[in-house]
Amino acid sequence: MPKQAQPVPDELTEWLAGELETIATRLRNARSVARHQTDDAERWTLGMLSAITDIETSSRRAVHLLTTYGLRSEMTTATPIARACGVTISTVTSRAGSRLASKAWNEIWPELKTRRDSGSGEVDQSDRGAQVR
Repeated sequence: MPKQAQPVPDELTEWLAGELETIATRLRNARSVARHQTDDAERWTLGMLSAITDIETSSRRAVHLLTTYGLRSEMTTATPIARACGVTISTVTSRAGSRLASKAWNEIWPELKTRRDSGSGEVDQSDRGAQVR
């Protein structure tokens, strides 16, 4: 029997919309640095590194959170997530267990914490099967 499609939780779409807006703002900042600080190579390079690192940080938060959501909601397994990201299954499981994923998860669903939040570093399976909504 095929799996029934699950709707995306509103909290997740709202959080991701905010993160994408942050990325867009940071991208505009990077473009500004790229255009306006070209008379000093060191200043330009350091400015670009800083701006692009900010974009990378926000992107990484989103990737880690979506990876965790995909696994914790049991809508998929690590293999399709790994394929979608072009990484190994080991990387997927590392992302799902990361502090970055845990912090982002707790911004959206503080009531569904991981054992990492309590210091053990393991996912709390007590909410398995619970609706993320």
